[in-house]
Amino acid sequence: MLVSRSQPSCAKNRLDRKGLGSGVEVGSVVVVIIAGAWQDTGSCGRWASYRGKGMSNPAFKFDHVHIISQDPHASAQWYVEMFGARIARDTVARGAPQIFVELGGMTVLIRGKRPGEDPAPARPIRPYADFSSHNGWGTDHFGFLYQGDLTAFCAELRAKGVHFPVELKEGVGGSLLCYVAAPDGVSIEIMQC
Repeated sequence: MLVSRSQPSCAKNRLDRKGLGSGVEVGSVVVVIIAGAWQDTGSCGRWASYRGKGMSNPAFKFDHVHIISQDPHASAQWYVEMFGARIARDTVARGAPQIFVELGGMTVLIRGKRPGEDPAPARPIRPYADFSSHNGWGTDHFGFLYQGDLTAFCAELRAKGVHFPVELKEGVGGSLLCYVAAPDGVSIEIMQC
């Protein structure tokens, strides 16, 4: 069951059709699987709307995010140093390093280039007037809900040299959010509702 961390100002935000998606809480990470059309009326309300909803297909459970890295060991270490993640396993699979990083109750799988692969560089995230994007198809970013003082946490990250393509700002529905640039062109949204 998804437990909402929304403020009262977020509670007014609702899906325009009910029962179309499901939310899964995995530690401080929220993953939402959408099975139909919905109206995005604000980040906080999006999660609050899923409270108490079961999975539309209980055969599915969120497992991992998979990142292809130029330097998987350095990338994994970045998640350890910046977010307090833990390296659960370091192995080689299909000719490439493969590191399982545990963060917020979920797995970030970071692997190197496999024989025969020629990964293209990711586009950097860039800010627009009222949003940010990689300006390309496919996954744009993944996000974490932060439980605590996001302003103070961002100051800690900045002191460690983390780059913020999108500085801390108020988002739709009263949330506070920012985007950080992780290794390998990965963008991570951090949000506090």
